[in-house]
Amino acid sequence: MATVYSTKDGDMLDWICWRHYGQHARLSEATRQIEPHLVAANGGIDEEVEMLSQFSSTDLRGIVEQVLDANPRLVDYGSRLPAGVDVTLPELEASVEQQDVVQLWD
Repeated sequence: MATVYSTKDGDMLDWICWRHYGQHARLSEATRQIEPHLVAANGGIDEEVEMLSQFSSTDLRGIVEQVLDANPRLVDYGSRLPAGVDVTLPELEASVEQQDVVQLWD
């Protein structure tokens, strides 16, 4: 399910994405590992953490692009967003395109 974030003056889209998709997922995962009884008391892992567990902490590439696809009007604001802009934060698509790796040494 998509989440709607209302911007504060000066927010930047990459920060919003990191905070929503990156930081929250890592904190929730850390809580699950450190305090598993809290997860058990809440009936399991919430859907957002389950969805994000398929991404490693360095595999957050393409998230800003997915958010921009869901919010094409954001490009009109530039890099810093004014206050009160609603940004839809969609569920992430698990497919991240594989990029060719160039190795300098064998």
